[in-house]
Amino acid sequence: QRRVHGSLNEAAGADSAGMLIRALSTLEPRQHVNDDALNQYLHLVCAEGGALHIHSAAWREDSDGGLDAVRLRSYLRSQDAPRGSVPAYHCRHWLWPFNRSGSHWQLLHFDWDKATATIYCSLAEPGSEATLRVACDAIVSATSQDGPDVNRQPVTQWKQTVGTVAVQDPSSADCGPAIALTARLVLERADALSLVKTSHYTDFRTQMRRELEAGALEGKVDALEAVVAEASKGKSSNSHCCIS
Repeated sequence: QRRVHGSLNEAAGADSAGMLIRALSTLEPRQHVNDDALNQYLHLVCAEGGALHIHSAAWREDSDGGLDAVRLRSYLRSQDAPRGSVPAYHCRHWLWPFNRSGSHWQLLHFDWDKATATIYCSLAEPGSEATLRVACDAIVSATSQDGPDVNRQPVTQWKQTVGTVAVQDPSSADCGPAIALTARLVLERADALSLVKTSHYTDFRTQMRRELEAGALEGKVDALEAVVAEASKGKSSNSHCCIS
């Protein structure tokens, strides 16, 4: 196992045992994964991958249907950076889980090297393009005040795409595991996204729980091991199914 930043239990603290129990209980089948579980998992994934995890609480719509850019900016600094620090421009990838309706998780991925922004929705809901435009406008507003950074120039025009992922069974409540698995693959093995099936979302709940309890990402995604091995068969004698 790869140790990353401590377990959910450690993050919760001794006085937050109830929060821990509730978070892990939402990883049971057909339970809606709560904010604590999903954000802590994205934190582990991004810490391992050198990416920025934007907490879901950064998504707050204003009266005009846009997002609060001032609030968003406060979530764009590196972990442990002092309040008021510039955004984490040294991170190429920014991953932002959000729950716009209160019942469905989606994922935003910003790739600063390619200036591309992608939205992933496991229900293939209409309106993803409009939601992505709102998010990109907020990112631009939250970063436009910065001059050229030592690592990269703030992006003023994002190339926007709707990512394709397996569509879940609406009754499964698997949007949380779907977004967690998608985020991991985006950073570690994007070519495996096309191999994901609906059943993998449900299967991934078990691994998410193990990894959250341990505070460590395992060296492979169990739910995808067989299909990746099958897809790789014959292509290379050195092909393997580890996500590392």
